Amino acid sequence: MRRMSLGCRLALLFAACTAVVSLFAGVLFSRASEAHFVELDQQLLDGKLIGLRRALQDLQSNDSEIKLAEELSRQADLSLRITGSDGRRWYDSSTSCARQTPATVGTLDDQ
Repeated sequence: MRRMSLGCRLALLFAACTAVVSLFAGVLFSRASEAHFVELDQQLLDGKLIGLRRALQDLQSNDSEIKLAEELSRQADLSLRITGSDGRRWYDSSTSCARQTPATVGTLDDQ
């Protein structure tokens, strides 16, 4: 078996090192961009949660459900489900999300 020349071996070593560095940089960039978009989504949902908290401040008033419906009508991509500690559903603004597991942004008593 014939040995490879020094130039060929160095070229293969350079190609292997370049591939490893490129792979590492790609994985690092992918994770950083994913974390960035998760952070942006969390900020958007936190802003919407503030509006819903404002609408739910006075649950005892007669127009609280009207305020809540108005707040939800401003945000077409948001639905709200309120369940008690016993699992009983108090309010559900969308029946289409009944089979999906909702993303938990926060609870109303986080203040």
